[in-house]
Order: sequence, then structure tokens, then C-alpha cells
Amino acid sequence: MIIGIFILLVMLSGGLWCSISERKEWNGGFCKENGYAWMYFDTDSSGANGYKAMDKTLWLSWNKGLDS
Repeated sequence: MIIGIFILLVMLSGGLWCSISERKEWNGGFCKENGYAWMYFDTDSSGANGYKAMDKTLWLSWNKGLDS
């Protein structure tokens, strides 16, 4: 039982960490490194949206509401 709870907590914390990480990277729609706006270019087979800002690439899989 304790092992199951531990695995569940690890999975939930991993999802939360991923979501927070993507929110930081999105930076309100602008690349932190070069200041250009993220422009949509593709959706991959898992449903993640791909964005480019000059030579930088960002894939958002968790925070679909950020780019709306």
C-alpha cells in the first residue's frame, strides 16, 4: 500500500513539475533568451504544440491554455 502511494505521489509531482517548467519556458508568449514572440509551427503525434522564436524551439504538452 505504501509503495503504491509513493508511486502515485511521484507521478503527480512529476506532472506538476513538468507543467510549472513549461509555464516558465512559455514566459507569457516570449522567448527568454532572444525576446521574440513564440510562433506556432506544428503539433506532434502526442498532441504537443511546437513553437519557434528565431532559432529556439519550444514544445508545450501540458499547458494548452497558455497559448490560447
